Amino acid sequence: MKLLTKNLTYFALFFVIGTLIFRYSLSFFLEDRAFTLVWISAAIYFIYNFIIGWIFGKRDYVLLPLFDIGFRFHLVSYVFLTAYHWPGFYLNLMLQLKKLRPFILLLQFGGESFWPFILYFIYTLKDKLLRHKQR
Repeated sequence: MKLLTKNLTYFALFFVIGTLIFRYSLSFFLEDRAFTLVWISAAIYFIYNFIIGWIFGKRDYVLLPLFDIGFRFHLVSYVFLTAYHWPGFYLNLMLQLKKLRPFILLLQFGGESFWPFILYFIYTLKDKLLRHKQR
């Protein structure tokens, strides 16, 4: 079973591009203390990610009918955001307003929120494998 598909790769590429643009604009707006623009850019980022997840997820489901409620797409975004932020803290590239503790809490919450996705993904994968084996 192919878990890394063309649509997931395209999603990851679009996610990386969108995140880099969002993080740059967020840093710029926070340094200028333009908090209204921070909220607007966060809303645009949320809508952008929802749309690309919806488009590529729907295309992916047609090619690979594994009902995993977006686990692979969430995992790709979580891994990228983690890989993106840790070097920033270690190399001191983040804003001076940023602290490490909120980021660690965000990673912890994000990791804990994966449990329903992981359990459902394992359940559906096991179910599909059992049905395939019975044929």
